[in-house]
Amino acid sequence: MAAAAAGHHWSYSRGRSDLRLPDEQVRAYLRAFREALDSFEFGHVRSQTVFPELREMDLLASPLVGGSLGRYQIRTRFGVTVISVTRSSGTMIVNAPSDLTFEPGDTIRVIGLPDKIEELRSQLIAPKK
Repeated sequence: MAAAAAGHHWSYSRGRSDLRLPDEQVRAYLRAFREALDSFEFGHVRSQTVFPELREMDLLASPLVGGSLGRYQIRTRFGVTVISVTRSSGTMIVNAPSDLTFEPGDTIRVIGLPDKIEELRSQLIAPKK
């Protein structure tokens, strides 16, 4: 992985994909990362820092079924990233394209802050009727 400063943006390259981020966003992330590292002392967390979590959710009766990843804009709306989709056949799709259509029996793996994942779950995975 290569990283280089380009003006007020940082450009990260890994293989064929590039990610350009504003300088302040990179600095804010690095400050938060440093704070998280500094918060550990003898295996205990000193601060109330909330860390992202990785969770799996089954799309049994979800309104997502039949819609596309891009249609629901999960990352934009909830701040949660879909890492992979596993079909009922066992096929895993990593870095799913935005036109991927969710199917009955799919399981999604997401990463995000716990409260944001819960918001996604309550609104789109298992909404109250």
